[in-house]
Amino acid sequence: IRTWSKGEGDYLSNSDYIIVHVLENAPSSETVTPIYTDSIAAHYKVWTIPSTSYRDGKVFDSSYKEPFDKDLAVAARFYVGGGLIDGFTTAVQNMRRGDVWEVYIPYQLGYGTEPKDDIPGYSTLIYKIMLIDHWSE
Repeated sequence: IRTWSKGEGDYLSNSDYIIVHVLENAPSSETVTPIYTDSIAAHYKVWTIPSTSYRDGKVFDSSYKEPFDKDLAVAARFYVGGGLIDGFTTAVQNMRRGDVWEVYIPYQLGYGTEPKDDIPGYSTLIYKIMLIDHWSE
């Protein structure tokens, strides 16, 4: 588990930080992370936490089709400071090219209390993010 905005033992609420499970580390030669004014290319999949209605969680968006094929998948492109949810923005600003993370985002850093499209209000989100590239515009 990694935290960037709090020191160890400073946790006051689970609503102001994300939880990261590193699935794959970037090569050690990659040392630079995107900043707020950068753009990124990434593969991602997002779903809600498991519930009685959705035993494995409900997938509501993905940049690729399962099973993932790196030769066929086209990475999504985002401006980091361009209206992404806070939890996603926090995660990608701490990733390096080649990192693959599973990120748990509380509703306060996601879409909040109101439903948005297929996402129920108060949804904790799980993202699988594969950072392919980042650049300054």
